[in-house]
Amino acid sequence: MDRVKRYSAVFGIALVVGILSGSLFKSSYFNELKEIMDAFCNDVVNHSLYMGRGENFVLLIRIIVKRGFPFFLMWVLSDSRYKMPYIIWFLISRGFAMGFMCQFFVYAYTKSAFKLILAYYFPHYLLYAVVFGLTILYLTSGLQRKRGVLMAMLGMIFIVGALLEAYVNPDLLSMVVQ
Repeated sequence: MDRVKRYSAVFGIALVVGILSGSLFKSSYFNELKEIMDAFCNDVVNHSLYMGRGENFVLLIRIIVKRGFPFFLMWVLSDSRYKMPYIIWFLISRGFAMGFMCQFFVYAYTKSAFKLILAYYFPHYLLYAVVFGLTILYLTSGLQRKRGVLMAMLGMIFIVGALLEAYVNPDLLSMVVQ
């Protein structure tokens, strides 16, 4: 349990640093990022007009590659001396990015920020958090039992998260953005 507290603290500190940097450096990024997010929101609203099965499948593959690479890399580095630095970097980078984006949403979309943040990260990030959290706990605990079964189970949960991100999340976002 002490390990969970340490990793949660690292993630929490990175989240706060992301929020603070989002506040401090607002003038340097805000207008450009707002334009990009407005275009993204417009694309999400019109998602059903141009996204067919083929495009959703391509999106799914891109999501699996992009989000799956860190998961795969954690398992590859699990028996090396780079395991802990990578896990710490992973937690810091994800915490910082989440804090920064949450701060941006609060500044850019004041009235609908909370709904937009929930729609942006829900439901797929809950499954990703379970997958990465259990992977980190397993790898840092030094266990070697049932490794293949755990990897397969976490891989399936990861695929369900990717399916939710590719097929459910765009509709959820479009409902919030409209």
